[in-house]
Amino acid sequence: MKKEQKQLTNPQKSIWLIEKFFENTSVSNVGGSLLIHEKVNFDLFEKAINLFIQKNDGIRLCFTMQGGTPTQYVKEPIYQKFDIVDINSKEDLQQKEKEFIQIPFSLFDSFLFTFRILKLKDGSGGFYITTHHLISDAWSMSLLVDEIIDIYSSLLKNEFISDVNYPSYFEYIETEKKYFLSDKFKKDETYWNGLFSSCPSCVSFSQKNPKNSSPIAKRKAFFLENSNSIFAFCKQYDISPFTFLMAVYAIYLYRITGNEEVVLGSPILNRNGVKEKSIFGLFINTLPIKIELKDGLVFTDLIKNISQNQFSMFRHHKYPYPKLLETLREKYQFSNSLYDTIISYQNARNNSQSSDIPYSTNWDFNGYCSNSLDIHIYDLDNNGVLQLYYDYRLDKFEESEIEDIHSRILYIIEQILNNPNLAVHELEIVTPAEKQLLVH
Repeated sequence: MKKEQKQLTNPQKSIWLIEKFFENTSVSNVGGSLLIHEKVNFDLFEKAINLFIQKNDGIRLCFTMQGGTPTQYVKEPIYQKFDIVDINSKEDLQQKEKEFIQIPFSLFDSFLFTFRILKLKDGSGGFYITTHHLISDAWSMSLLVDEIIDIYSSLLKNEFISDVNYPSYFEYIETEKKYFLSDKFKKDETYWNGLFSSCPSCVSFSQKNPKNSSPIAKRKAFFLENSNSIFAFCKQYDISPFTFLMAVYAIYLYRITGNEEVVLGSPILNRNGVKEKSIFGLFINTLPIKIELKDGLVFTDLIKNISQNQFSMFRHHKYPYPKLLETLREKYQFSNSLYDTIISYQNARNNSQSSDIPYSTNWDFNGYCSNSLDIHIYDLDNNGVLQLYYDYRLDKFEESEIEDIHSRILYIIEQILNNPNLAVHELEIVTPAEKQLLVH
Protein backbone atom coordinates (compact mmCIF):
# COMPACT_ATOMS: atom_id res chain seq x y z
CA MET A 1 0.00 0.00 0.00
CA LYS A 2 1.33 3.43 -0.96
CA LYS A 3 1.96 5.61 2.09
CA GLU A 4 0.34 9.06 2.18
CA GLN A 5 3.11 11.65 2.00
CA LYS A 6 2.71 15.05 3.64
CA GLN A 7 4.83 18.17 3.60
CA LEU A 8 6.64 19.28 6.74
CA THR A 9 5.02 21.87 8.98
CA ASN A 10 6.90 25.11 9.59
CA PRO A 11 7.97 24.05 13.10
CA GLN A 12 9.36 20.86 11.55
CA LYS A 13 11.15 22.82 8.81
CA SER A 14 13.00 24.80 11.51
CA ILE A 15 14.19 21.59 13.16
CA TRP A 16 15.06 20.08 9.77
CA LEU A 17 17.41 23.01 9.03
CA ILE A 18 19.13 22.60 12.42
CA GLU A 19 19.42 18.85 11.84
CA LYS A 20 21.00 19.32 8.40
CA PHE A 21 23.41 21.92 9.79
CA PHE A 22 24.54 19.65 12.62
CA GLU A 23 24.24 16.21 11.03
CA ASN A 24 24.98 13.01 12.95
CA THR A 25 24.63 14.65 16.36
CA SER A 26 22.00 14.50 19.09
CA VAL A 27 21.27 18.24 18.74
CA SER A 28 17.58 17.45 18.07
CA ASN A 29 17.12 14.69 20.66
CA VAL A 30 14.46 15.07 23.36
CA GLY A 31 14.62 12.57 26.18
CA GLY A 32 13.96 11.71 29.79
CA SER A 33 12.88 9.08 32.26
CA LEU A 34 9.76 8.12 34.16
CA LEU A 35 10.07 6.13 37.39
CA ILE A 36 7.14 4.48 39.19
CA HIS A 37 7.73 4.36 42.94
CA GLU A 38 6.16 0.97 43.57
CA LYS A 39 6.47 -2.54 42.13
CA VAL A 40 5.74 -2.59 38.42
CA ASN A 41 3.89 -5.18 36.36
CA PHE A 42 6.33 -4.98 33.47
CA ASP A 43 4.18 -6.98 31.03
CA LEU A 44 1.25 -4.57 31.46
CA PHE A 45 3.62 -1.61 31.46
CA GLU A 46 5.04 -2.66 28.09
CA LYS A 47 1.50 -3.15 26.80
CA ALA A 48 0.56 0.36 27.96
CA ILE A 49 3.45 1.88 26.01
CA ASN A 50 2.49 -0.06 22.89
CA LEU A 51 -1.12 1.07 23.19
CA PHE A 52 0.05 4.68 23.43
CA ILE A 53 2.12 4.23 20.25
CA GLN A 54 -0.86 2.63 18.50
CA LYS A 55 -3.27 5.42 19.48
CA ASN A 56 -1.00 8.38 18.55
CA ASP A 57 0.10 8.58 14.93
CA GLY A 58 2.36 11.58 15.67
CA ILE A 59 4.93 9.40 17.40
CA ARG A 60 4.98 7.10 14.35
CA LEU A 61 5.92 9.80 11.84
CA CYS A 62 8.76 8.84 9.51
CA PHE A 63 10.63 10.98 6.99
CA THR A 64 11.88 10.49 3.47
CA MET A 65 13.03 12.59 0.49
CA GLN A 66 10.94 13.19 -2.62
CA GLY A 67 12.58 15.15 -5.41
CA GLY A 68 15.02 16.73 -2.98
CA THR A 69 12.24 17.78 -0.57
CA PRO A 70 11.67 16.14 2.82
CA THR A 71 8.23 14.62 3.33
CA GLN A 72 6.64 12.60 6.12
CA TYR A 73 4.30 9.67 6.46
CA VAL A 74 2.85 7.56 9.26
CA LYS A 75 4.29 4.10 9.81
CA GLU A 76 1.92 1.37 10.92
CA PRO A 77 2.29 0.32 14.57
CA ILE A 78 3.95 -2.98 15.43
CA TYR A 79 3.97 -4.48 18.92
CA GLN A 80 7.45 -3.90 20.29
CA LYS A 81 9.45 -5.76 22.92
CA PHE A 82 11.58 -3.10 24.55
CA ASP A 83 15.11 -3.53 25.85
CA ILE A 84 15.21 -3.96 29.62
CA VAL A 85 17.90 -1.96 31.42
CA ASP A 86 18.79 -3.01 34.97
CA ILE A 87 19.41 0.00 37.22
CA ASN A 88 21.60 -0.49 40.28
CA SER A 89 21.68 3.02 41.73
CA LYS A 90 20.72 6.65 41.17
CA GLU A 91 24.22 7.30 39.82
CA ASP A 92 23.86 4.34 37.46
CA LEU A 93 20.59 5.78 36.12
CA GLN A 94 22.12 9.24 35.62
CA GLN A 95 25.02 7.77 33.67
CA LYS A 96 22.75 5.70 31.44
CA GLU A 97 20.52 8.72 30.81
CA LYS A 98 23.54 10.69 29.58
CA GLU A 99 24.38 7.84 27.21
CA PHE A 100 20.83 7.35 25.90
CA ILE A 101 20.13 11.04 25.13
CA GLN A 102 23.27 11.34 22.99
CA ILE A 103 22.57 8.46 20.61
CA PRO A 104 21.68 10.03 17.20
CA PHE A 105 18.71 8.77 15.21
CA SER A 106 18.82 7.48 11.67
CA LEU A 107 16.64 10.14 10.09
CA PHE A 108 15.05 8.38 7.12
CA ASP A 109 12.28 5.74 6.96
CA SER A 110 12.55 4.64 10.58
CA PHE A 111 10.82 5.36 13.87
CA LEU A 112 12.21 8.44 15.59
CA PHE A 113 11.59 7.26 19.13
CA THR A 114 13.20 4.70 21.42
CA PHE A 115 11.73 3.31 24.64
CA ARG A 116 13.87 1.41 27.15
CA ILE A 117 12.31 -0.30 30.16
CA LEU A 118 14.09 0.56 33.41
CA LYS A 119 14.12 -2.12 36.11
CA LEU A 120 15.29 -1.53 39.67
CA LYS A 121 16.31 -4.18 42.22
CA ASP A 122 13.24 -3.61 44.41
CA GLY A 123 10.84 -4.39 41.55
CA SER A 124 10.04 -0.76 40.78
CA GLY A 125 10.94 0.77 37.45
CA GLY A 126 9.78 2.82 34.48
CA PHE A 127 11.07 3.78 31.08
CA TYR A 128 13.55 6.01 29.33
CA ILE A 129 12.20 7.69 26.19
CA THR A 130 14.22 9.41 23.47
CA THR A 131 12.47 11.10 20.56
CA HIS A 132 13.60 13.30 17.73
CA HIS A 133 12.45 16.92 17.95
CA LEU A 134 10.87 16.55 14.49
CA ILE A 135 8.06 14.53 16.08
CA SER A 136 7.77 15.99 19.58
CA ASP A 137 8.04 18.98 21.87
CA ALA A 138 7.87 19.48 25.65
CA TRP A 139 4.07 19.46 25.66
CA SER A 140 4.06 16.20 23.69
CA MET A 141 6.34 14.57 26.24
CA SER A 142 3.98 15.56 29.04
CA LEU A 143 1.09 14.05 27.04
CA LEU A 144 3.11 10.87 26.57
CA VAL A 145 3.71 10.49 30.30
CA ASP A 146 0.11 11.23 31.29
CA GLU A 147 -1.42 8.90 28.70
CA ILE A 148 0.91 5.95 29.35
CA ILE A 149 0.31 6.21 33.11
CA ASP A 150 -3.47 6.41 32.54
CA ILE A 151 -3.44 3.36 30.24
CA TYR A 152 -1.21 1.40 32.64
CA SER A 153 -3.50 2.26 35.56
CA SER A 154 -6.55 1.03 33.59
CA LEU A 155 -4.77 -2.20 32.66
CA LEU A 156 -3.92 -2.85 36.32
CA LYS A 157 -7.60 -2.40 37.23
CA ASN A 158 -8.73 -4.49 34.26
CA GLU A 159 -10.79 -1.55 33.02
CA PHE A 160 -12.05 -1.08 29.48
CA ILE A 161 -9.68 0.85 27.22
CA SER A 162 -11.24 2.64 24.29
CA ASP A 163 -9.95 1.72 20.84
CA VAL A 164 -10.50 5.33 19.65
CA ASN A 165 -7.25 6.95 18.56
CA TYR A 166 -6.12 10.44 19.52
CA PRO A 167 -6.32 13.23 16.90
CA SER A 168 -3.80 12.98 14.08
CA TYR A 169 -0.84 15.32 13.60
CA PHE A 170 -1.84 15.44 9.93
CA GLU A 171 -4.88 17.49 10.99
CA TYR A 172 -2.48 20.24 12.08
CA ILE A 173 -0.84 20.12 8.64
CA GLU A 174 -4.22 20.90 7.05
CA THR A 175 -4.88 23.66 9.61
CA GLU A 176 -1.54 25.24 8.75
CA LYS A 177 -2.32 25.15 5.02
CA LYS A 178 -5.57 27.03 5.62
CA TYR A 179 -3.73 29.59 7.77
CA PHE A 180 -1.33 30.48 4.94
CA LEU A 181 -4.31 31.25 2.67
CA SER A 182 -6.14 33.31 5.29
CA ASP A 183 -6.46 37.03 6.06
CA LYS A 184 -4.99 36.23 9.48
CA PHE A 185 -1.71 35.24 7.84
CA LYS A 186 -1.59 38.54 5.93
CA LYS A 187 -2.26 40.52 9.11
CA ASP A 188 0.44 38.57 10.99
CA GLU A 189 2.92 39.17 8.17
CA THR A 190 2.18 42.91 8.20
CA TYR A 191 2.61 43.02 11.98
CA TRP A 192 6.02 41.30 12.08
CA ASN A 193 7.44 43.22 9.13
CA GLY A 194 6.26 46.42 10.78
CA LEU A 195 7.84 45.45 14.11
CA PHE A 196 11.20 45.07 12.35
CA SER A 197 10.78 48.05 10.04
CA SER A 198 14.44 48.95 10.59
CA CYS A 199 17.47 46.67 10.37
CA PRO A 200 17.57 44.58 13.57
CA SER A 201 20.79 44.36 15.60
CA CYS A 202 21.55 40.95 17.07
CA VAL A 203 23.45 40.84 20.36
CA SER A 204 25.81 37.95 19.65
CA PHE A 205 28.52 36.42 21.79
CA SER A 206 31.98 36.36 20.23
CA GLN A 207 33.57 33.00 19.58
CA LYS A 208 36.67 32.06 21.55
CA ASN A 209 38.17 30.41 18.48
CA PRO A 210 36.37 31.28 15.21
CA LYS A 211 37.92 28.27 13.48
CA ASN A 212 36.37 25.80 15.93
CA SER A 213 32.65 26.45 15.70
CA SER A 214 30.75 23.64 17.37
CA PRO A 215 27.27 23.14 18.89
CA ILE A 216 28.71 21.04 21.75
CA ALA A 217 27.38 22.48 24.99
CA LYS A 218 27.08 22.03 28.74
CA ARG A 219 24.32 22.78 31.22
CA LYS A 220 24.65 24.74 34.44
CA ALA A 221 21.70 24.65 36.86
CA PHE A 222 20.76 26.96 39.73
CA PHE A 223 17.86 27.25 42.17
CA LEU A 224 16.53 30.78 42.70
CA GLU A 225 16.50 31.06 46.48
CA ASN A 226 14.46 34.26 46.33
CA SER A 227 11.70 32.63 44.22
CA ASN A 228 8.99 33.54 46.75
CA SER A 229 9.92 37.22 46.54
CA ILE A 230 9.91 37.04 42.73
CA PHE A 231 6.46 35.40 42.70
CA ALA A 232 5.17 38.06 45.12
CA PHE A 233 6.63 40.85 42.96
CA CYS A 234 5.06 39.39 39.82
CA LYS A 235 1.68 39.09 41.52
CA GLN A 236 1.88 42.71 42.70
CA TYR A 237 2.65 44.02 39.19
CA ASP A 238 0.45 41.51 37.36
CA ILE A 239 3.21 39.96 35.25
CA SER A 240 4.59 36.44 34.85
CA PRO A 241 7.95 35.25 36.23
CA PHE A 242 8.89 34.76 32.58
CA THR A 243 8.36 38.47 31.81
CA PHE A 244 10.25 39.46 34.97
CA LEU A 245 13.32 37.32 34.20
CA MET A 246 13.31 38.27 30.52
CA ALA A 247 13.41 41.94 31.56
CA VAL A 248 16.29 41.24 33.94
CA TYR A 249 18.34 39.48 31.26
CA ALA A 250 17.56 42.24 28.73
CA ILE A 251 18.90 44.78 31.23
CA TYR A 252 22.06 42.71 31.62
CA LEU A 253 22.63 42.67 27.84
CA TYR A 254 21.87 46.39 27.61
CA ARG A 255 24.38 47.24 30.33
CA ILE A 256 27.23 45.15 28.88
CA THR A 257 26.69 46.10 25.21
CA GLY A 258 24.97 49.50 25.23
CA ASN A 259 22.47 48.24 22.63
CA GLU A 260 19.12 49.96 23.10
CA GLU A 261 17.35 47.18 21.22
CA VAL A 262 17.56 43.60 22.46
CA VAL A 263 15.94 40.65 20.68
CA LEU A 264 15.51 37.36 22.53
CA GLY A 265 14.12 34.12 21.14
CA SER A 266 11.13 32.73 22.99
CA PRO A 267 9.67 29.28 22.15
CA ILE A 268 5.88 29.25 22.54
CA LEU A 269 3.35 26.43 22.74
CA ASN A 270 1.64 27.37 19.42
CA ARG A 271 -1.36 25.13 20.10
CA ASN A 272 -4.87 26.52 19.75
CA GLY A 273 -7.78 24.86 21.55
CA VAL A 274 -8.30 21.59 23.36
CA LYS A 275 -7.91 19.44 20.24
CA GLU A 276 -4.42 20.65 19.31
CA LYS A 277 -3.37 20.32 22.94
CA SER A 278 -4.24 16.61 22.75
CA ILE A 279 -2.09 15.90 19.66
CA PHE A 280 1.35 14.33 20.00
CA GLY A 281 3.69 16.23 17.68
CA LEU A 282 5.82 19.31 17.13
CA PHE A 283 3.96 22.63 17.30
CA ILE A 284 6.47 25.02 18.89
CA ASN A 285 7.20 28.30 17.14
CA THR A 286 9.95 30.69 18.28
CA LEU A 287 9.03 34.35 18.61
CA PRO A 288 11.72 37.04 18.36
CA ILE A 289 10.82 39.18 21.38
CA LYS A 290 11.98 42.74 20.71
CA ILE A 291 12.77 44.80 23.83
CA GLU A 292 13.67 48.49 23.72
CA LEU A 293 15.72 50.02 26.57
CA LYS A 294 17.25 53.40 27.27
CA ASP A 295 18.75 55.32 30.15
CA GLY A 296 16.07 56.74 32.43
CA LEU A 297 13.58 53.93 31.73
CA VAL A 298 12.25 52.77 35.11
CA PHE A 299 12.06 49.00 35.67
CA THR A 300 8.33 49.02 36.40
CA ASP A 301 7.75 50.79 33.07
CA LEU A 302 10.03 48.32 31.31
CA ILE A 303 8.06 45.28 32.49
CA LYS A 304 4.82 47.03 31.57
CA ASN A 305 6.16 47.63 28.05
CA ILE A 306 7.41 44.06 27.69
CA SER A 307 4.12 42.63 28.95
CA GLN A 308 2.08 44.73 26.50
CA ASN A 309 4.41 43.88 23.60
CA GLN A 310 4.31 40.18 24.47
CA PHE A 311 0.53 40.31 24.33
CA SER A 312 0.67 41.83 20.84
CA MET A 313 3.31 39.37 19.66
CA PHE A 314 1.38 36.38 21.03
CA ARG A 315 -1.70 37.52 19.08
CA HIS A 316 0.41 37.03 15.94
CA HIS A 317 2.26 33.93 17.17
CA LYS A 318 1.43 31.62 14.26
CA TYR A 319 3.59 33.50 11.77
CA PRO A 320 6.69 31.29 11.25
CA TYR A 321 9.99 32.72 12.41
CA PRO A 322 11.99 31.22 9.46
CA LYS A 323 9.76 33.12 7.00
CA LEU A 324 10.26 36.39 8.89
CA LEU A 325 14.03 35.83 9.03
CA GLU A 326 14.17 35.08 5.30
CA THR A 327 12.28 38.29 4.51
CA LEU A 328 14.47 40.46 6.75
CA ARG A 329 17.73 38.94 5.49
CA GLU A 330 16.71 39.71 1.92
CA LYS A 331 15.52 43.22 2.82
CA TYR A 332 18.49 44.29 4.95
CA GLN A 333 21.24 42.08 3.48
CA PHE A 334 22.48 40.43 6.68
CA SER A 335 23.19 36.76 7.46
CA ASN A 336 22.78 36.57 11.24
CA SER A 337 19.79 35.35 13.20
CA LEU A 338 17.63 37.91 15.01
CA TYR A 339 18.79 36.58 18.38
CA ASP A 340 21.66 34.64 19.93
CA THR A 341 19.92 33.71 23.18
CA ILE A 342 16.70 31.81 23.72
CA ILE A 343 14.73 32.17 26.96
CA SER A 344 12.04 29.58 27.62
CA TYR A 345 9.54 29.16 30.43
CA GLN A 346 8.84 25.49 31.16
CA ASN A 347 5.65 24.93 33.15
CA ALA A 348 3.99 21.96 31.40
CA ARG A 349 3.12 19.75 34.35
CA ASN A 350 2.16 16.08 34.28
CA ASN A 351 -0.63 14.56 36.37
CA SER A 352 1.68 12.95 38.97
CA GLN A 353 0.00 14.80 41.83
CA SER A 354 -3.46 13.51 40.95
CA SER A 355 -2.52 10.05 39.68
CA ASP A 356 -3.17 6.95 41.81
CA ILE A 357 0.23 5.65 40.66
CA PRO A 358 3.19 7.36 42.37
CA TYR A 359 5.78 8.41 39.81
CA SER A 360 8.32 11.09 38.94
CA THR A 361 9.91 12.30 35.72
CA ASN A 362 13.23 13.77 34.68
CA TRP A 363 14.03 15.46 31.36
CA ASP A 364 17.61 15.49 30.11
CA PHE A 365 19.89 17.88 28.27
CA ASN A 366 21.16 16.46 24.98
CA GLY A 367 24.61 18.10 25.10
CA TYR A 368 24.16 20.52 22.19
CA CYS A 369 23.01 24.09 21.53
CA SER A 370 22.24 25.63 18.15
CA ASN A 371 22.31 29.10 19.80
CA SER A 372 25.13 30.54 21.90
CA LEU A 373 23.01 30.36 25.04
CA ASP A 374 19.65 28.89 26.01
CA ILE A 375 18.20 29.93 29.36
CA HIS A 376 15.38 27.71 30.62
CA ILE A 377 13.18 28.82 33.50
CA TYR A 378 11.72 25.71 35.13
CA ASP A 379 8.50 25.95 37.13
CA LEU A 380 7.42 22.31 36.77
CA ASP A 381 6.97 20.96 40.28
CA ASN A 382 4.55 23.62 41.53
CA ASN A 383 6.60 23.95 44.73
CA GLY A 384 7.22 27.69 44.61
CA VAL A 385 10.87 27.34 43.57
CA LEU A 386 12.17 28.49 40.19
CA GLN A 387 15.18 26.84 38.59
CA LEU A 388 17.41 28.39 35.95
CA TYR A 389 19.21 26.15 33.48
CA TYR A 390 21.92 27.71 31.31
CA ASP A 391 22.75 25.62 28.24
CA TYR A 392 25.90 27.20 26.85
CA ARG A 393 28.13 26.43 23.88
CA LEU A 394 31.69 25.57 24.77
CA ASP A 395 33.04 27.56 21.81
CA LYS A 396 31.44 30.70 23.31
CA PHE A 397 31.66 30.40 27.12
CA GLU A 398 33.72 29.04 29.96
CA GLU A 399 31.80 27.64 32.94
CA SER A 400 33.13 30.48 35.10
CA GLU A 401 31.59 33.01 32.67
CA ILE A 402 28.16 31.42 33.09
CA GLU A 403 28.59 31.57 36.86
CA ASP A 404 29.45 35.28 36.53
CA ILE A 405 26.39 35.92 34.34
CA HIS A 406 24.16 34.20 36.88
CA SER A 407 25.68 36.15 39.80
CA ARG A 408 25.07 39.42 37.98
CA ILE A 409 21.49 38.44 37.17
CA LEU A 410 20.92 37.64 40.86
CA TYR A 411 22.38 41.01 41.83
CA ILE A 412 20.10 42.85 39.38
CA ILE A 413 17.11 40.93 40.80
CA GLU A 414 18.13 41.84 44.35
CA GLN A 415 18.29 45.56 43.47
CA ILE A 416 14.91 45.44 41.73
CA LEU A 417 13.18 43.69 44.61
CA ASN A 418 14.58 46.32 46.99
CA ASN A 419 13.61 49.24 44.74
CA PRO A 420 11.39 48.55 41.69
CA ASN A 421 11.55 52.21 40.64
CA LEU A 422 15.23 52.19 39.76
CA ALA A 423 16.03 53.21 36.20
CA VAL A 424 17.80 50.62 34.04
CA HIS A 425 21.02 52.68 33.97
CA GLU A 426 21.01 52.80 37.79
CA LEU A 427 21.03 49.01 38.14
CA GLU A 428 24.57 47.84 38.77
CA ILE A 429 25.85 44.67 37.13
CA VAL A 430 29.21 44.46 38.91
CA THR A 431 28.46 42.40 42.01
CA PRO A 432 29.85 43.25 45.46
CA ALA A 433 32.12 40.20 45.21
CA GLU A 434 33.51 41.45 41.87
CA LYS A 435 34.03 44.93 43.34
CA GLN A 436 35.93 43.40 46.24
CA LEU A 437 38.11 41.46 43.80
CA LEU A 438 38.79 44.60 41.72
CA VAL A 439 39.69 46.67 44.80
CA HIS A 440 42.01 44.10 46.30
